[in-house]
Amino acid sequence: MLALQTDKIKEYSQIVCEQIRWKKARASVANEIENHISDQRDAYIEFGMDESLAVDKALEQMGDPVAVGERLDITHKPEPQYKMLMITFMIFIFGLFIRNISGDASLFAMETLLPVIISFSVFLAAYFLDVTFLGKYSIHIYAAAVLSGIIACFCMPRVNMSHVFFSINITMLFILIYPIIFAAFVYSMRGRGYDGLLLCGVGYIILAMILFKLVSMSGLILLTISALTVLTAAIKKGCFEIDKRKGYAIICFVTIISFTAALIYILSSPYYIERISAIITPETNLDGAGYINLMVRRIVAGAKFIGFGATADAFIAASALPEFNSDYMVTYIIQKLGWIGFLIILAVFTAFIIIGFKKALKQRGIFCMLIALTIMVVFTFQAVTYVSANLGFRAFSAISLPLMSEGNTALIINMLLIGFMLSIFRTGSELKDINKTYKRRIRFGDGKIIISLK
Repeated sequence: MLALQTDKIKEYSQIVCEQIRWKKARASVANEIENHISDQRDAYIEFGMDESLAVDKALEQMGDPVAVGERLDITHKPEPQYKMLMITFMIFIFGLFIRNISGDASLFAMETLLPVIISFSVFLAAYFLDVTFLGKYSIHIYAAAVLSGIIACFCMPRVNMSHVFFSINITMLFILIYPIIFAAFVYSMRGRGYDGLLLCGVGYIILAMILFKLVSMSGLILLTISALTVLTAAIKKGCFEIDKRKGYAIICFVTIISFTAALIYILSSPYYIERISAIITPETNLDGAGYINLMVRRIVAGAKFIGFGATADAFIAASALPEFNSDYMVTYIIQKLGWIGFLIILAVFTAFIIIGFKKALKQRGIFCMLIALTIMVVFTFQAVTYVSANLGFRAFSAISLPLMSEGNTALIINMLLIGFMLSIFRTGSELKDINKTYKRRIRFGDGKIIISLK
């Protein structure tokens, strides 16, 4: 009899769900409907009603399943990210326009058009893709990323300080995807307590060593900032199920140790001391990085609010800067179009960053929040370091200006990441975290660290 009544409830929820076109929402709706009917049935039974009659009464109270499903279909839909899509394509199209007027390549030339088509296709695929695969196979993806990084370090040729494989900038690829892979790895450690936090530290060290071996200081800094951000957010969300104050204390301790070690390393390296002096007093380092910083500052100083800006030295032009289309596009815009061009770029990027972070932090699921937050950190870091370098304050190699500066690998990967993020914003309301339980080997109790090896 009980099985028969349960079948009635499931049959009702199935009819309701058949009216909902968004298949991803059906499971949560079915669960909610069945729980509601069961609760109402139990309430009738408590008042002395027969179970069969109680189920029929509860179903009658719910109403016609087709009508209920049609109403739920209206409210359960993906949320198209029109505002973020508009800003994304504004940046993308403006980048194409600037690269076209700079004379580097025609917009319709194959070397320009093919990366545009590929990046746009990758973006659309990521936007409509179910990104939960990053959470389901996070350990496998992490292992593949580590293995690929090791192969790149020792087996792939280096061109202009980057490892290249069939015209793909492998170093750039790892710089941009390692933070996302680490965020997914953190998600895989949910529920593991202090064990999980410790394993996250080990996971970070392995990725950091690969980036260090690839000679990418900017990538190492980006990974470190994103890792600290993700771990802090994961602790706040209860991902590790540990005491939050102790978790924050561990993160603060590790941060202080890491930055102290980094500071000692930088101050003991003549190379990095020279890079710092190139920012503070570029005129004293004209044989090195100071020369480029000084050129950029003179170009910026001669810029007008609107229109082409001339410098005191007529021979200084932004287009004369090395790799200006990839490394100094903002400087070129400031000289070519004036400060108005820079302010437009600044406004668009600022809007994207503010909206992106707000949406990322509002995600209910741990997985959705960690991935979206990491992508926003990657985007923001690129923008801030690139603009700083283009104003004459370049300490290390900027990665790229997302979606704008030249560089096919960076363009495609950034479009992929933004597609993932907007997919999360579009479907995040129905993406649920999977609860797992693990035996914890590290615990805190009575002021002691307890390690169990059993």
